[in-house]
Formats: sequence, structure tokens, C-alpha cells
Amino acid sequence: MEQTAALLDQRLTHLWQGLRTAPPRQQTLQATLDWSYGLLSETERAVLRRLAVFVGNFPLDAALEVVTNDTLDRASVFAAIDNLVEKSMVAARPIGAMMRYRLLDTTRAYVIELGRDDEWQELARRHAAYCRLWFEQNGSEWTSLSTPLERAPHFNAVDNVRSALEWCFGENGDTSLGVGLVASVAPVFRAMGLLPECQRWTERALQSLDDATRGTSEEMQLQAAFGVSMMFMRGHNEMSAAALNRSLEIAEARGDDLNAARLLGPIHFFHLRSGEFRLCVEYAERCTEIADRIGDPAATTLSRALLGLSYCLVGRLAEAHATLKPVVEPALSPASKQMHYGFDHYTWARIGWSTNLWLEGHTDRARAVIRQCFKDAETMRHPVSFAISLSSIATLLWIGDFDVAEEHLVSFIARAETQAFGPYLSMGHAYKAEIAIRRGDFEAGVTALRKQLEDLHATRFELFTVRFHFVLIMGLLAGGRSAEAWELVEETEQLIEEKGYYSYLPELLRLRGCILLAAPGLSHMDAETCFTLSLDVSRRQGAGAWEIRAATDLARLWTVQGRTEEADGLLRPVYERLTEGRDTPALRAAAQALAQAG
Repeated sequence: MEQTAALLDQRLTHLWQGLRTAPPRQQTLQATLDWSYGLLSETERAVLRRLAVFVGNFPLDAALEVVTNDTLDRASVFAAIDNLVEKSMVAARPIGAMMRYRLLDTTRAYVIELGRDDEWQELARRHAAYCRLWFEQNGSEWTSLSTPLERAPHFNAVDNVRSALEWCFGENGDTSLGVGLVASVAPVFRAMGLLPECQRWTERALQSLDDATRGTSEEMQLQAAFGVSMMFMRGHNEMSAAALNRSLEIAEARGDDLNAARLLGPIHFFHLRSGEFRLCVEYAERCTEIADRIGDPAATTLSRALLGLSYCLVGRLAEAHATLKPVVEPALSPASKQMHYGFDHYTWARIGWSTNLWLEGHTDRARAVIRQCFKDAETMRHPVSFAISLSSIATLLWIGDFDVAEEHLVSFIARAETQAFGPYLSMGHAYKAEIAIRRGDFEAGVTALRKQLEDLHATRFELFTVRFHFVLIMGLLAGGRSAEAWELVEETEQLIEEKGYYSYLPELLRLRGCILLAAPGLSHMDAETCFTLSLDVSRRQGAGAWEIRAATDLARLWTVQGRTEEADGLLRPVYERLTEGRDTPALRAAAQALAQAG
């Protein structure tokens, strides 16, 4: 591979030797190309030289738009391309319903060396302008294309954009044209998951803004693309926050309500990943106000997704259920599912829906939603959507489906490495450490999970901090380290109160009780009080998943105390109401506790 790359870097040197017995024109590649080029007419030579501006495949309309000039009209260019194909100087093949053309790399390198600087400057400018126009007209199609054949023109266009951007921001380029080109192609870079390129070029374009382009829709696009790519690659820093907020500021200043609503998606996502759940509710309500005002169906779907997910996080499960159901259950139009500014609200809505179903006690329905979410992410083959969908592993691990979670983790970690999704890679390894703890490898699991939490803190990726704290508490308690577990419980309670992550409050109270059973001297409270408080909060929230756990622990405690009738009367109604997920560890533990009480 290294040798192949070296040859490509050398533009496949024209001095490669052929057979010594061959005719002179075939003894070196250079001689063959000289001979072939010499057989062309002046018009064909001019067209061939100008076609070298394209990288890879290009359609005929692109050639006619870029290659024509005052001395080469469209008819002459069309005829010349037809002749060049016949003479094997240009290759042609159909891709989908359109014929596409290309110069072989050796031919392209040869004719580039024959080109004149003044001619190349004109060509490069026309080429960059064409790329900008093409992406302005076709870039939004990417998220609706599902097959490699449908997406092929976009991939080929991106190859040309790379070349055009290098020229625009090069020594003799046109930076103003480059700024516009980056703004038009940035949504496609995001949609394709090409976040390193998106970050590189948007940063370069932002550095080139002048008074005429500041505050424009172009800057709005550039700031949003830069903020999103930075967030995925490097976590939550001031640069990504400032870029996203600046983008929203521009939309509001321009009175662009539709884009303001769309931009609230990635801004909500930024605070979601930062663990700022109260702020998530505020931004979701703000998006809802705009969507209600403009009456756009896609904006309404987005606002409901944000609001329902936020309600789930803060423990308002009934409101979350009512808000998310219209988003995930009906067959939405493609426009309502389309991603804007890199935020896949539909996938997040389904993650919130599956989490809410599980918390309410509908375990089997939650499993079905997660399976479909994984399946759709694989079908879309969109790196960002795939990464986001793997957040559902958290719910799988709460359910107890360790093998299924582990299977998806393998591909998740591999893709996170390939796409340079730093925070998601740490999250994947944190999940692996959690599985180790849940399977009984407490010491190694706790050590590994603490390391990954440090990495997640460094990137301010705090979405799963509370749940990973809970897993650490379980590992510490199982390893006999009750004092450390209690200290972490105290820290986690402050975090829940500060961030508003109240959907986890019942489990925190239950874990307090478990620690106090092992080490009563750590607090003036007793385990029974903690279990009772956990039950009360879980019932107010409608969180059957937490209620069955608290009821099981309290029933076990009462059974040990000889209060078996009370234990059975507490636990049995909860167990009989939760008809889904009887194969899960939580329901099996409840059944065992009922047997002991009986």
C-alpha cells in the first residue's frame, strides 16, 4: 500500500518502460502519450487540456459549462469530447441514468504539464464556480439518497470540490469564491460524515470572511458546520459553542425563523451532550415557539423531538410519551426526517422514545424500537446517525441484554476510530467497562470506567456521566468499597440537582439504600427510608423500571425482618403490572423475592 501511494504521489511517472521490442511510441508511457496527443486536432488538444481541470468523473454539462470560452463554443466542445472518447483519450461510462466522462490519471497528469498558467487560472475559477452552483442546487439531496449508485455523483463532485478548494485558498486563488464554495458544500461534508474536512475548510473560510460576508447566510452555514464538526471530533469547547451561537444569532438578526428553528437542533444537542438538561428544556421550548409561529411541518417535528427528549431526561415521562409518539409512530414525510446542520433529530427522537418506553416499564417495546433504530442506521450508512443510534446501548445495558450490546459495540468502536469521533470512542470503551462490571469483573471494570470518565470529562461529554456514576457505585459496592460508593452517591446527587437529570433520581435513592444495607454507619438515614423515597419518586414519574427495583429491594428487606405479608403486598402488584421483560435481571430478581416472601 505504501508503494502504491508513493506511485500515486508521483503522478504515475511517464517514464515507465514498456517492452524493448515494441515500436518506439510504445517503449515508454511518455512516448505513447506524445504520439497520441500529436494525432489530435488543435481543438481536441485544447479541449483535452481544459478537461484536465476535472478530478475523476464529470458529466457532459459540467464540461460544457467549464471548458467553453470565447474561442471554444459548446458545439465544438461537444464534438471534441465525442472524438476524444473515440480516440481513447477520454473514458466514458454510464453511472445511473447519466453518462459520465473522465481522463485517466496518467493522461490528466500529462496534459496538465502542457497547460498555460493564464489558461489554468481561468479554468480553475470556472471550475470552482461550477462546483459551487452544483452543490447549491443538489447538495440537499444527499440525505434522501439511500444507495451507492444514487450517491455516486455526490462522491465524484466532492473529489472536484477538494481540488477547487485547494485552488481557491491557494497562492493565486479566489478566497471569496472559496468562502461561497465551502458554505455550499459544508452540509454535504456533514451529511457524508467527512467531519475532518468539514472542520478544516469551514475554519479556513471563516478566517477569510470580510465585511461583505459577515452576517450573511454564508457565514451562518459556515459557523454551524464548524461548530458541529468540532463538537463531534473534539468534544464540547468554547469554539464549538461560540460558532453555534453565532450561527443562531445571524439567523435571528436576518429574521430567518426557519433556520433559527433548525439551528436550535444542534445547539440543543450541544447542551444535551454537555449534560445541561435544564437548558435542553429551555431550547426545546424556544424551538417549539418558533415552529408554532411559522407553521412549518418539518420544524414542528423537530421541536417535538427536542421537547419529548428533554421531558424524558428530566423525569416528565407522561409528557415525553405524549410528545414523542406523534414523531416516531406515524410514517413521516422525508422532509420531516431530513437532517439540518448535522443534527439527526429523528434518530434522537427514537432514542428518547425507546428510553421512555423502558422507564415506563414497556421493555419489549423498547427493545423493538432499538432494533429498528440500529437497522435503519446501518441502512442509511451515515456515520453521525450510526454513532448517535449507539446511544441506545445505554438502555440495552439497563435492560440486561449484554450480548446484544457487546455485539453492536464492536462495530461502533471501529467506526468511531475511523471517523475520528473522539468522545464517542471514549463512550464506547466506557460501555465495555460497564459490561465488565455487570458481569462481575468489578476491579478491572471500575478502573477502566474511571479512566474513560476522565477522558469524557476532558471533552465535556457529560451526557452519560450520571449513569456511569451509577455503574461505578454498583462496582464499588460489590467490591466491598462502601465508603467510596457513598462518596460518589453524594457527588452524583449534587450533579442531578444541578443539571436537572431527575429521571435518574429514583435509582440514586435506591442505591443509597443498598449502600446503607452494607454500611449503616455512613448516614443517619436507614435503607428502608431510601427505598421508600425511591418508590415514591418513581411512582410520581411513572417509572416502572425504577419502581420494580426499589420494590424488590424493600420487599427483600422486609422479608429478612419477617414482614413477609407486607413484602408480598408491596411487590406483587408491581410485578404483575409489568408484563414485559420477564426475562430481564430486574424482573427475575423480583420473581425470586416474591418466592422468598411466599
